[in-house]
Amino acid sequence: MSSKILNGGMIGAGDWSDVQLSAWAGVPEARIVALTDRHPERLRPIVEKWEISQSFNDFEQMLDEAHLDFVDICTRPYSHAKLTKMAADRGIPVLCQKPFCQSLAEAREVVDYFKQRGVPLMVNENFRWQDWHRKMKDLLNGGALGKPFLASMHQRHRLTLPYFDHYQGYFADMPRLLLYEVGTHLMDLTRFLFGEPETIYARLHHISQEVIGEDVQVITLGYERMSVVIYDSWASVPDPDFDRPADKQRWYPRRFVDA
Repeated sequence: MSSKILNGGMIGAGDWSDVQLSAWAGVPEARIVALTDRHPERLRPIVEKWEISQSFNDFEQMLDEAHLDFVDICTRPYSHAKLTKMAADRGIPVLCQKPFCQSLAEAREVVDYFKQRGVPLMVNENFRWQDWHRKMKDLLNGGALGKPFLASMHQRHRLTLPYFDHYQGYFADMPRLLLYEVGTHLMDLTRFLFGEPETIYARLHHISQEVIGEDVQVITLGYERMSVVIYDSWASVPDPDFDRPADKQRWYPRRFVDA
């Protein structure tokens, strides 16, 4: 087994970069050695905090000069298609944040672009890799729950009422919000646990006047002998010890009810 440590570059020093860099710090086989952002005032504190040896204000310059084994794209979705292709043109593998692209057609175009060049492309859908979801999958595969015919996924947050309160402030201006940002995780997780659904119904709407996109979603996925209901709201009061654990840890298992 090779002992080489892979050198990565990250584009984006915004709200989510600190989370990504914290995760990379726990990966002994890889390290982020370069960071780029168009805004020096955001770039400098992140570079200093994580002791990143190279910093750039231009993404192409980082790709050309930093000698990278991979790139982590941690920017808003509208930029993903352009930035991923720039890395593919240089033969550099990409891990891209979700939401992956702005439309299905754009996503397919980017995937085909990478296939034609033989460059690895990965999307950072991480819910299916969380320990509690892997355990759930093991229980389902092992038959410990029998053959479930109904599953529900339930989440409530208080992020958009009485006022919008989230450190990723640009969420307020996104025309698509809850399904686009969080629904991708939940849909991928459902596919991981139960496979591809035969039918999908979604009801999306927004309650808060401080956001443009939806802050309530109800999704029903139909299987041959099973139904899955996803209920998620950013405008509701959380249930103590149900939607949020008492110790207020940042990451927590989602609640499923199987019958």
